Formats: sequence, C-alpha cells, structure tokens
Amino acid sequence: MTHIAYSGNISPAVWLSFKGNKVPGAHASADDDYVYEIENECLFEWDIVFNTGSHVHHLTRRASRRNRYFSASLNTYRNPPVNASVLNEILDAQDSGTLSVTVTMKIWYHSFFRHILHEMRQTVTNENNLANPSDQAAVLGAFRRRSGGRYRYAREEQQLRDIPAMLSGFDIVPSGGSGPPGVKLYIYLKVKENLATADANNVTEYLVASDYSKVNKYGRYRANAWDASPPPARVPTIEVCLETWERNLWQYFLNYADLTRGRHLMNHIVGQGRTRHTRGGGQPEVVREVRNGIDQLLITANHWGQRREDRTTEAYQYQMSNIFGSIHQSRWRASPVRVIRKLDDMHTYNLNDHAAFILQVGCGHCGEHAAVSFAILCALHGGGMSALLGSIVKSGNANIDHAFVVGGLRPREIIETTIRSSRNSSGSVGDAIDVWNLRDALTDAGAGTDGYVCDPYLDPSQIAQTARALLASLNSARRRSRHKDTDFLWYGDVFPATPALSRTAVASVRNV
Repeated sequence: MTHIAYSGNISPAVWLSFKGNKVPGAHASADDDYVYEIENECLFEWDIVFNTGSHVHHLTRRASRRNRYFSASLNTYRNPPVNASVLNEILDAQDSGTLSVTVTMKIWYHSFFRHILHEMRQTVTNENNLANPSDQAAVLGAFRRRSGGRYRYAREEQQLRDIPAMLSGFDIVPSGGSGPPGVKLYIYLKVKENLATADANNVTEYLVASDYSKVNKYGRYRANAWDASPPPARVPTIEVCLETWERNLWQYFLNYADLTRGRHLMNHIVGQGRTRHTRGGGQPEVVREVRNGIDQLLITANHWGQRREDRTTEAYQYQMSNIFGSIHQSRWRASPVRVIRKLDDMHTYNLNDHAAFILQVGCGHCGEHAAVSFAILCALHGGGMSALLGSIVKSGNANIDHAFVVGGLRPREIIETTIRSSRNSSGSVGDAIDVWNLRDALTDAGAGTDGYVCDPYLDPSQIAQTARALLASLNSARRRSRHKDTDFLWYGDVFPATPALSRTAVASVRNV
C-alpha cells in the first residue's frame, strides 16, 4: 500500500514520548502510566533505526543553531529530508507488523538540576539528601557564582543508546498543491516497558533534567500563563513549551519522591530528640536538638534579611541557599519549593507525608521548615513526650511573612480577622487571617511557663527561643517604631486537636 503519493524528499515531523517508573514509596497519586512528552531542543541529535524486515533505514538528525530542525508551530522536532519511498516502506512494515524501532539520542542539560532530581529520588536508607549529599563537591561544582548574584551552570551531555521503541502512529496531511505532504511520525520509547529499572530511572532523570534546565532558563514569571483561568487571550509560544516541561517535572517529583524514605529522615530526627531526652535533656534541649536536626537536612531556599545558614560552619548549605535564593527571585518556576507547593495544592498530603516529601527534596522556605518542625514535634508528643512538650502550635508572625512553631502553651481561642495594616508583609489589606493572642496564652499557662519556639529556618541568634521572650520581641521598641508591635501570631494548626479551640470573629487586631 502506498501511503504517500509523492516521489520526492520529505522532512517529517517527529513526536517522542515515553513512560517512566514510580518508586514503591511514592504518594498514592503517583502515576507510572503518565506519558512524558519530549518537546525540548536539548535533544540535539538522534538516530532512529527502522528495521522493516527487509531493509534497515535510519532517520538521523543533528541540530545546530543554524539548522534547528524544530517546528515552532507544531512544537516538535523535524527530521532532515528523507525520500518518500523510505517513509512508505516504514509505514508499510508498520501495517504488516514487521517493523522494529530503536532510538539513540544525545541530549544536554545543566547538571545542577540533575543533582536535584537525583538526590530527591534516592531510596537507600541513609541520612543523605540535597542538604546533606554524599558528594558535596559534585553538587557545588555544577554551578559558579558570577557578578550581580547571577549563576553559570555546568553543562553535561548524555548519549542514550539503543532504546527500544515503536511507531505508535502517523499522520499524512496533503499539501493541497504540488509540494510534499506533511508527514507526522509518533515514536514511543519503551523506557518503562523494556529497560531495566535502574536504566529506565536514569533515562527518565536525564530527560527530565533537560526539561528542568529549560524551565530555569525561561520560567521567569511567577504565574503560569498556560495554567490561567480563564485562559489568557494570547499565550506566548514559550508558555506552550513550559506547560510540557513543567508537567513533566511535577510528575517526576510525584513519581520519584520516596515518602517512605522521607519518613525515615523524619524518624532520624525524632530519634535524635528522644536520645537527648533520655540523656537528661529537658524541654529546651529536646526542642533545640530537633531544630538542629532539621537544619542539617533542609536548605533555606530563599533570600531573607536575617542570618540563616552560616558561611563558615555550614559552608555547603550557605552556597546552596544563595543559589536557591537567586532562583526564587528570578526563576521562581524552577524552584523546588514551588514544585513542593504545587503538588501539595494538586494532591492530598497528610501531615507526615508532607513533611517526608519536604525532607526528601531537602530544601524549603520558612513555611516548609515550620511544617517539618510541627510534624516531628507532634511525633515526639505522641511518642511519650506529651508532658514535656505540651501543646504545639504551627504558627508565625501575623504581620511579617515568617512561619515557625510555638509550643508549651495553648491558644485561648482562634481569632478570625482581616489584615488592615498596609505594613503587613504576610498578605494584602483585606485578606482573611487566623491569629491567636500570645500574651493571653502565656497568662493562661502561668508565670512558671515560658514555652518554646522551634525555628530551624533562622539562625538561633535571630529569633527568641522561648514564647515569653518572643512576646517581648514582638513588642520591642524597634517594632513599635515601625508600627508592627503586636501580641498576635498567625495561627495554622494545633496539636493535640482536642479540646477544640473556640473561634471568634473580630474586625481587626492591633497592627495586623
């Protein structure tokens, strides 16, 4: 059968796709039937081998700046021209069931983003993650700081050899004239189906690393123009590309973040707290042990005007914090924290799974540090330390965008109010916010109770370590001069949940 009634050369459009694996400890929503679409010019060379049973044909492509061999209108690859008779033989073999296909390709990516993916997908039971990798030098060698806080990333290339594939479909579009018809070939790489698990995982990592590198280059905007509702009147071409790259990236994190291993990291920190208690540590010592354990396994992934990672004693995390701060400011869509939050919005993570996911990724803003602190202190509370730790409140400043945990006392009530101060950096005027009165809680706890603060995000010198000292700092002369003095903290959650806290609605509270 002659599929193409044309005798000249044709440059076919080629779509590539594949499926990857998911780790056994992945989130319940992980999907190893997700189809990764490869639409990325980091794939610059291929040799697609078609064995028809009687002949072997090669479609070869080597892109360059001069010859991209990529269709912007179709958002996919083009192969250099090949004679229509070759394409007809390939399509005839497909019809008869005698066609076999393999693909060899070359891709490039920035190795820093591959390190993020690789550390996140670890399943070995140890205490390594991106904040505490087995090879710090390799991660730090993947980037170099330039002037003005910019970064240059090291480039790596990979050749992926002889990947079994199949021609999953084709389209032929008549030209409407005397020119060549449009030919579209759909190639499915049998990565999940035919490669050994380790090889399939590596291939997936390399291909998604190339997408991640592109997200970092082009993901400058804080919002997804392609994900807007209602759709924007005009979606830039790069947004069409970003949709594919970002969806692939999110699915990789969902499929390869081993929450079982993340819970091992949690239990490691819980164990540190228990050990400190059995060795005679009281409330301050146990909380400090937990704070330090979290600090070792989480990088502060944004810039902040207070001291966080120490340049000398935490040299690796200090450099990582700086590069993630730069990404947060200029390439937010490439930040791992954005991926964590996006997946948390899209799927249901319980308290411990959310903390495990954050630890498996190994970085976060103050909100992620507070979430992990809350989960671990709750685990210690439920494991025999209820009298020592008392109530635990996921909290933070009510008029500054900073989260932490307060414990050893219980809110009197939850106050539902609205942001009224234009100086409030935690939200906008008119936003709803839940707060609680720290002064009232300390009064209810009694004069002998100071409570505690757990904040692994900031250096301990930057925040009060007790709730009583925190109240004093909330009403300091410096805060008064800025009209930010207040007795109120943001309220997120409390453990134990019973007895339930009452709720009171008020129009406004002081300096919130």
